[in-house]
Amino acid sequence: MDIQNSRLNFSESLENSNLITSAPGADTSDTNTGYVVSVSDGLAKVSGLKTAFFGEIVSLPETDLKGLICNLSIYNVDILILGDDRFVKSGHIVYRTGLSATVPVSINLLGRVINPLGEIIDGGIGDKVESKCRANINVKAPGIIARYKVSEPLFTGVKIIDSLIPVGKGQRELIIGDKGTGKTSICFDTILNQKNENLKTKNNKVFCIYVSIGQKKIKR
Repeated sequence: MDIQNSRLNFSESLENSNLITSAPGADTSDTNTGYVVSVSDGLAKVSGLKTAFFGEIVSLPETDLKGLICNLSIYNVDILILGDDRFVKSGHIVYRTGLSATVPVSINLLGRVINPLGEIIDGGIGDKVESKCRANINVKAPGIIARYKVSEPLFTGVKIIDSLIPVGKGQRELIIGDKGTGKTSICFDTILNQKNENLKTKNNKVFCIYVSIGQKKIKR
């Protein structure tokens, strides 16, 4: 099955059936243009965007939002809306940017709160951070052979853990437990303890990054 032609035929039939409304002056024949078909749970199904690629950033000019292409199917493209999806409606136009998702890399980001695109959202002084380079978020994590060996301890500040379950710098550690048993508290205690540990050395300081991942609205 020719996926490209199938998506093209579906987009044409959708436009002819008046299921979507074209924006004034929009070029409906442009392969870089698409239209929102439906929105649900932070995901938007978009027709068109025939030349889009996985992980591309798209623009929704009618809402000043951006989206991330997370799935390519025969008939449409699934876009993860990076923002409040309540403002995105069926018929809204979507444009390709041709850019993959990247985030700025800078020491100046320490202590700030950023969104998945690296934009500062904490309301502090300076809403932009100067960075000389950007990192692609769709990169494969280094394998075991490419990693440095674990040779230095990482103290959590919890004596029972540091005594019985030693953790090393660079080591992956999974914390499992029922709800309300203090899993997040252990993580926060470990992060706060690194301030004291960093004061003891000038080299090999530990930088902590806390990533918050939300749940779907139907599960809240």
